[in-house]
Amino acid sequence: LVWPVMASTISETDIRAIYRQHLGTGAEKYRNVIAGHEPAGIVYSVGAGCRRLREGDRVCVYDASRCGQCGDCRRGYAISCPADSRAAYGWQRDGGMAQYMLAEERDCLLLPE
Repeated sequence: LVWPVMASTISETDIRAIYRQHLGTGAEKYRNVIAGHEPAGIVYSVGAGCRRLREGDRVCVYDASRCGQCGDCRRGYAISCPADSRAAYGWQRDGGMAQYMLAEERDCLLLPE
């Protein structure tokens, strides 16, 4: 999904990375990406594999892209997902402090009207 960001936040994690107080190690390492957790906006464009969301839908994005299949993800603890593909928006992949954002459909929550 691609969408213009309408709102985003800077968390204490972002601030610690910006001021180089905590940068993590290994897979958790900060990767000099665009900051911004839990952004919200209106879907502008969807890819061929999108099934649940459509252009014009209002969405917010979970703070990390995860596998969705491990035990932690299935129990609702996606932030603890151990998959190598897990990447936090604004930490390991670009976040919401930009005009537009690219996100996985599985990471987006449909917002009510």
